[in-house]
Amino acid sequence: MRLVVLAAVALATFAGCQQRTPVTAGNDVAYTDEGATQLSEYEGREPKIEIRTSGGRWLVTAYQGLKNTGGYAIRIEKVTAGGTGLRVRARFTEPASDAIVTQVLTSPAHTIGIPFGPDVAILFDQDDRERARTTPK
Repeated sequence: MRLVVLAAVALATFAGCQQRTPVTAGNDVAYTDEGATQLSEYEGREPKIEIRTSGGRWLVTAYQGLKNTGGYAIRIEKVTAGGTGLRVRARFTEPASDAIVTQVLTSPAHTIGIPFGPDVAILFDQDDRERARTTPK
């Protein structure tokens, strides 16, 4: 009986840890700019945010999504931590309607390095609209 109770408590604790709350405010996070590209390997059309580790460092990449022409870009401008989550604000750039652009598929992305591994990252645009969220793999 005691083992069953302990297992139930452990399961409830684990389940509680899996619940995520919105990251709304917090402390600014110092980050390193790891670079941007117009030709990421992401082929989805919707924005995406990704957290991964590489060489003992935490990397966060914001993707704008696959576009049919040049002239698009994404740039991370501000990162804040609230609890164990990360709020990433990025500027999504689009070409003007009368702009002359290259006729080639692009997939803009921007990567930053942060000093810790968050439980969740939420991507917002320059107008503070949520565009994507993820948990680390």
